[in-house]
Amino acid sequence: MMVVNTASRATMAAVGLRHIRTFGVEFDQPLPGSELGDVEYAIPREQWLAR
Repeated sequence: MMVVNTASRATMAAVGLRHIRTFGVEFDQPLPGSELGDVEYAIPREQWLAR
């Protein structure tokens, strides 16, 4: 997911996922905002197992 996708990032945080990292990806035909990078979210194992 792109850094600039703030609505999706807010949804990920609202459902309990945590921001893991921000990283760069290079594209031949980049979308606007892609220069800011992508983000990775995850749910902690303990939280997943406790559901």
